[in-house]
Amino acid sequence: MSNLVAVLGLFFFAAAWAGPLPTLSSVEDKLDKVFLPYLSEDVLGSINPAECLDSILYESTSELLKVKEERDYLCAFIAFQANKDSYSGVGFYQGATEADMRFVCFKQSVDEVNEVNSQNLGWVAGINFFSDMTPYDRSWYTGFGYYYNKEALPRNCVDPLPEETYVEFEDGTRGLGFGK
Repeated sequence: MSNLVAVLGLFFFAAAWAGPLPTLSSVEDKLDKVFLPYLSEDVLGSINPAECLDSILYESTSELLKVKEERDYLCAFIAFQANKDSYSGVGFYQGATEADMRFVCFKQSVDEVNEVNSQNLGWVAGINFFSDMTPYDRSWYTGFGYYYNKEALPRNCVDPLPEETYVEFEDGTRGLGFGK
């Protein structure tokens, strides 16, 4: 009897140390958080959302560099949504319309991250909770909350930023500023 207790104790210790075992409900829970953007049936039919839940699809720079086609972006976007917290960034999406808008932002972020990382600058860019935000959403987190005209910022990732958000630097380059 004491051997059985010792074995069960060891099992429970090992299970607790390893963390919870993945279950079907965890896959279902993740899929419940996902809304698909409005894409062609060809693209939507080319993936199985249940196979796109691993955060490695957007957290690993080597995996992110493989994102080239619309189906790759979609799979990474599904993983991004499935692993979101409700209290981080913009939280969970309200439906397919919001997912469609945020998919554009996410794709832009993936392209920016891949462009930066391909330059071997000595640091690595990555996907984070800003990656699905519009310029307006981001403005609440950057510049210590100061932007003199937040309402002028686009609430999507298609419209260009207003000209007054750019600043000319002494070296002749342009960048984003928070007002003059």
